[in-house]
Parts: sequence; structure tokens; C-alpha cells
Amino acid sequence: MSEGRPMRPRAAGLVPASLLLLACPERPGPGPQGPSIGPPTPTAPQAPPTRADEPAPPREPPRLLTDPGSGVSMVWSGAAADAVVAGAELVVLEPDARHLDAFDWSRGEARWRIELPTSGAAELYSLGDRVLVHDRDHATVVEAARGRVLGRHDAPAGRTWPYVHGVVRRHDACAWEGPCGIQILDCADGAPLGPYLASSELHLYDSSDDPTEHSTSCSPEPRLLGRRGGTVVLVAAVPPTDGADPSTGPGPGLLGLDPHGRPRWQQPLPSDLAPAGMTSDGSCWILDEDTPALLALDCESGVTRWQRPLGPGRLRAHGLDESIVIARDHGNRWRLSAYATDDGEPTWSVRLAKREHYVLPGTPLPEAHTTGKRRVYGLVDPSRGQVAGELVAGRDEELWRDPSGGFVLTGPQLRELDGDGRLTRQRPFAGAHVHMVLAGHLVAHDGDTLEIYDREALRERARVEGRMVIETSPLPDDRLLLRRPGEDGVALVLGLDPPERYRGIEGEPAASRASSTARRIHRPSSASSSP
Repeated sequence: MSEGRPMRPRAAGLVPASLLLLACPERPGPGPQGPSIGPPTPTAPQAPPTRADEPAPPREPPRLLTDPGSGVSMVWSGAAADAVVAGAELVVLEPDARHLDAFDWSRGEARWRIELPTSGAAELYSLGDRVLVHDRDHATVVEAARGRVLGRHDAPAGRTWPYVHGVVRRHDACAWEGPCGIQILDCADGAPLGPYLASSELHLYDSSDDPTEHSTSCSPEPRLLGRRGGTVVLVAAVPPTDGADPSTGPGPGLLGLDPHGRPRWQQPLPSDLAPAGMTSDGSCWILDEDTPALLALDCESGVTRWQRPLGPGRLRAHGLDESIVIARDHGNRWRLSAYATDDGEPTWSVRLAKREHYVLPGTPLPEAHTTGKRRVYGLVDPSRGQVAGELVAGRDEELWRDPSGGFVLTGPQLRELDGDGRLTRQRPFAGAHVHMVLAGHLVAHDGDTLEIYDREALRERARVEGRMVIETSPLPDDRLLLRRPGEDGVALVLGLDPPERYRGIEGEPAASRASSTARRIHRPSSASSSP
């Protein structure tokens, strides 16, 4: 989470007299429920009694402060060492690292609670509709909907695999992925498939007398690409091919594994850091930046489809639905060329203006949050094979993709633009540093406080106090998962509905909506007035 600025005075329309404090009431059943709304009282809220079959309440729970009719609500809150979203459930690991709970993330209703034989600190990973619990030596996969244990297996541990490994899931494939090795696993029950593939290590020592103080470089850095049919594709260290010098040892390669984790095909990479990827239609590609050339393969069989030479310059590659786009920077000017995945034939090519960044659908926005200089973006539409528009970000503006479509620029002004970069609405914004842009809200970060603004009136509607981190999750745009790590860990699910005064006008065009908003907003005459 980005660092916030020092706390500012409260907004004029959000003062203590008009705030609502959400605290945890007595729960009617097992598991914590959403707290009730009531006026603040001079005494601290008392923790409700707990039974042996329900989790303990959080210590020093964070406070959610809202104004009436804000649309922001506490759907669920409770003590949590970790929490992830899997399917329709929020799965929570209790601070004792032994109990696992599940709640409906849309309403906060308790689903189930189980106890696992963990061996110490644990962490959770979402595998679609399943959850993997990693507790130092073992990995347990649990069905999120019903709490059934589907499998328990050995996991990467310090004495055998000396690096920190995380679980990743990409394109229907799963793996333990570390900086110097990778292990494919079955997404259904967590069973390891095939051997652990370790990369070559280079240990770099500095002037310290302590031999443990050194850095390690791995060749290659392993990564999972995904599954195509019965083949799992990954970048890993592979043995030398036939005819190569066996003394050279394993080298970087693109590897296809069968359902049992056995090699089905392999393709050497031109270098440790050679870009490689997979497209959604089952094509794998490798970019050779030295030759330079682009190679395309069938991900399931490993058969080469085609190879094309490329021109000089700095190169980048992007895999889209049925094409591979090569971006070539020559003389501070980008040219983008698309090639069909099936036969390598060129489909379109565009050239951007000098010092102009390119933007493709689904790719990261370059220098989106780099303020202090003016940036110009060319918005490339692959379906039309042309630059659809241009977007300019000022020195004090940050660029975001709008979940509703188009883009948002935040700074002293909030500027909303369509997918072709045309301005649809612009208004002054005096809030804190924006951390997230949602369809109906802005989430700002101000020190240890998160502030939530509605995008219609650009007014602060709620704030969460207490060192909360926004978790990346597959929740819809009207739900937000927050977590406070540590021994006093807490998780919250916030509901982000439109403020009451704007409900029913979401479908209006932007210009009409702006005029409707102007008519509906009551501007208080003093700082003590309610918003």
C-alpha cells in the first residue's frame, strides 16, 4: 500500500456529531456477524462473550465512521491471521492458526468452521473455489463452499527447499513458485506433480565477514504460464538438449509437462531473462532480443508454428487473444506490430508519436503513478488496428483504468475519460492521496486512515481508522476486503453501495448524471451540518 500523507482536518461535512461508530454486537450464531449501526457512546464497546465453537473477537478492532445514507457498510469483521476470497466465501484463518472459518462475503453470514492440525504459523491461498492452507511443512486444500478437506501434502519447507515459496494459479494451473525453483501441484487437492525443478544459483558476497549476508541470483527465475489441454507450461531450468554439452548443466527453457508432471516437450530459451508467454488461444511465444526474432509454438504439443525476424530497437511482447503484439522502440518512438498466432502473418501495425507511451487493453499502464512530469499516452485499439485516441497526464496527476470503462486521472482535479481518451467529466478534488479507483467510489490513503469518497459528489462518505491494508481479491466492485496483519490481525469486508440520494440514477449518461447530482446535493451552511 502506498504511503499516505499526514492526517488532515476532517472534511466539513463529516464531523464527530454526525458520524456513526460501527462496533461488534452480540452475535446470534457461530462466527462474527456484521456490526449494528448506532450512535457513538462515551464508553468503549464491550467484547461479546464467546463460546468454544466460535472465533474470539478481534483485539482493538478498527473503527468504521460513516455519514447517514453513505452506502458504505460493514458486511463482516473479525479477528484474522489471514483471509482470502474463494468462490462465494470469505475464508478466514483465526489467530490461533488452527481454526478456519468461512462467511458469505456478500452478506457476512457464517458458513462453516473447522479445525486443522497445523504445525505453526500458516497462510492462505485462493485456488478458485478452493483454499490452500500452508502451515510450514504441509499444504491442506479445503473446499470453500462446505469446508471439506480435499487433500493434505508436503509443502516447500526450510530444510529441503530453502526459499520462500508462494502458491500461484494461472490459466487453470497451479504451482509452488519460488525465486529459485518451482513445483507443479494439482489445483484440486494440492498434490505435487512431478519433481521440484531447481534453478542454478549464483551467490554474491559483499565485504561483510558474515557468510550468511549475501545475495542470490537464480537462472532462470521460474514462473508458471498456465495450462493448455493436458499440458502445463512453465519457465524453468531444463536439462541440455540432445547434442549439447552435458557439462553445461541445466539451462533456461520453456517446458511442457503432462498431467503427472513428466516432461512432454521443452524449448531452450535464448537467455535467462528472455520474455515468454501464453495467449488465451493456446499459443506460446518466446522473444529473442539478441537475434532479434519471435518464435511461436503450440502450447499443448510444443510444435513450432512459426518464427519471424524482427527489426532493431528495444523490444517488448504482449500476447493478446489471437495475436502477439511486438512493440519496438526506435529513436524514442514506438511502433506496434501484431502477428496472428496461427501462421505469424502481420495483421496490423501502428506508429506512435515521439516520446509517447502506448496503452493496450489488459496491460499495465506505463508510469501511471509517476508524478513530477507530463506523460502522453497513445491508446491502441487492437480490434481496429489503430491509435484510437490520445491521453495526457499532467505533472501532478496519476492515471487509472476505470472499472466502468475508460480512464480516470486523479490530482487537484478528477478527470474522467472514455476509452478513446475523450474527457467526459472534470471536477475539483481536494481529498487525500487516491489509492484505488472503483466504479462508484474513490479510496484514499491518509496515514493510518482510509477515506472513502463517492464519485458523484466527490465527498468523503466513510473512513476506516487503524492500519488497514487493501487486499487484492476477486470481489465485485461493491465489496472491499481490508486486513490488518500481525498478532492482532483483523479482516473486514466493506459494502460499497451508492449513497441513498444517488440510487436509481446509475444508468444515466455522465452529463445528465452530473446535472442531477448538482440538483440533489445539499450544501451545508456550517461545518457542523450533516452532509
